[in-house]
Amino acid sequence: MISRFTGRSPSERLGELADLVAEVAERAAPGWRLYRDASAVDPEIAADWDELQLLRHQLFTRVLDGIPADALADGLTPEVAVDTAWTIASPDSYDLLVHRRCYEPGGFRDWMKQTLIAAVLAPRADAKPTA
Repeated sequence: MISRFTGRSPSERLGELADLVAEVAERAAPGWRLYRDASAVDPEIAADWDELQLLRHQLFTRVLDGIPADALADGLTPEVAVDTAWTIASPDSYDLLVHRRCYEPGGFRDWMKQTLIAAVLAPRADAKPTA
């Protein structure tokens, strides 16, 4: 799975991550929601939920590991960049935007790409300033 990110620029890497998360979330959102809610009342499910979150965080760490520190937004450490991406690209974000705010899955994917790039990466030198 990590090979899917190899050789990509930082923005392409985050775009590919958004594609992956949106693809998985579209299929798995109902199960994620049930599992998250059940973890509040069942200790075994809570332990599994915690493990799933840890595995997601580890995946994000491996994906963002290929982004040079100087490509990160000002003041963002690699660790905080991972935490930021992990939070933005969460099943909860999908649930809120698609199920509560009626985003289309493609709109969610676009939002996530834009938001990840804006939150994690330094503005590109060739980007045009906005007025």
